[in-house]
Amino acid sequence: MTGSARGTTLVEVVIAILILSVVVAGFSSGLYAAIAGTKQGDARQQASLSARQLQEELKNYVTADPTTAEGAPGSPPWHLPGDACTGCAGGSACWALTEACTHDVSGRLPEEYRTGYLMTLRYRVDLVSSGGETLREVAIDVDWQSPD
Repeated sequence: MTGSARGTTLVEVVIAILILSVVVAGFSSGLYAAIAGTKQGDARQQASLSARQLQEELKNYVTADPTTAEGAPGSPPWHLPGDACTGCAGGSACWALTEACTHDVSGRLPEEYRTGYLMTLRYRVDLVSSGGETLREVAIDVDWQSPD
């Protein structure tokens, strides 16, 4: 064989295949990380959206009359549909802004996030004093686990 008609040796082919496999493995790893990051971002966006919607809906109850006397505007109590009033007086039919208990409204979340991410949506109402007035302060908590 002359120098101009030289072919590739087995060693050169094996090295080329190894280099190509390293490049493909790196690319696929980066692609996997990008997809996983997108799913995590979707969960974060859904959590933020759900908390914001809950916050907006609870604003409707600020002026509600919580009186439970027969015939009063708040009888039966004005509550959020699907509110599991954990530890609240009145059980599952508690007033939407009943203080000192946890309101579990996870049923408002889309099913795929409740099951796939074990996402929960809860809020707690506490009484605070400001300027001589007693106000209700709402803390919204959204928890989820990232699926592996």
